[in-house]
Amino acid sequence: MDEESFRQIAITFVNTLDAAGIPYRNDRSAAIGVEMWRGGLPTAKIIFRNDFSNLPSDRPWWRTILESLWLAEFRAEPEVAARLAEVASEKRKLRNEVLEMLKAPEWQH
Repeated sequence: MDEESFRQIAITFVNTLDAAGIPYRNDRSAAIGVEMWRGGLPTAKIIFRNDFSNLPSDRPWWRTILESLWLAEFRAEPEVAARLAEVASEKRKLRNEVLEMLKAPEWQH
């Protein structure tokens, strides 16, 4: 399936959710995806700036932003890419802290 076909299917899906009154946009990463499907990069960036600029790196919404194929164009935006680099650095730091903690005697069974 090409990208345009996927986008059209996604828009139909989103319109169906909207018509049914399902509050999927409460998931802010989903809201970004919806804006990107609809061609709303400026709006997606506003959502990102408002909701993700100070969001801790351990929150699950980052996974959607980092791994969703349809958000590649979004991730390439300089403002987004810079924040994603910060998040990656924070995640590495957290991971290293956990690995060091696991070396403690109480974790060696």
